Order: sequence, then structure tokens, then C-alpha cells
Amino acid sequence: GTYHDEASHGLLIHLKASSDGIHFNTEDLKTLDLPCKPGLRVSSTFSVGVNVMFVKVIVENLDASCEVRDVQVKAILGSR
Repeated sequence: GTYHDEASHGLLIHLKASSDGIHFNTEDLKTLDLPCKPGLRVSSTFSVGVNVMFVKVIVENLDASCEVRDVQVKAILGSR
């Protein structure tokens, strides 16, 4: 996403796992802290793991006073 010029806190990404796509774990599979860079676009790439059937992504804005624009979540599926 792109941070507001006056942002002071970043984003926290939560990944929740599920074996059926309906009931997701209460604990995070992974969390990712995206640093705050006011006025700039921030991105990150990470691996989820091969034993996860379904994933829910929750993006938490840690700066309630400023919006983050153009947030995108992309998944690439594949096998080796």
C-alpha cells in the first residue's frame, strides 16, 4: 500500500490458516510487520508454506489517524 504523508505507524499483516476454508485458526499462522514510510509505497514477499490448504489475510492499519491507499494482496500458487 501507499502510506499517507503524515502516517506514523505501519501495517500488520495477519495470516490465518484453515483446513476447510470455513473455520480459521484463532492464532496467526504468520504475521508480517510492514514499516511505515510516509508518502511511499511499501511491499513485501513471503512464503506461506506447503501444508496450508486455505489462508485468510487480514491487513491491520496501526495508524488509526491516517489511511493507507491501494492495498493489494496477491497470491501465487504453484508446486516444485
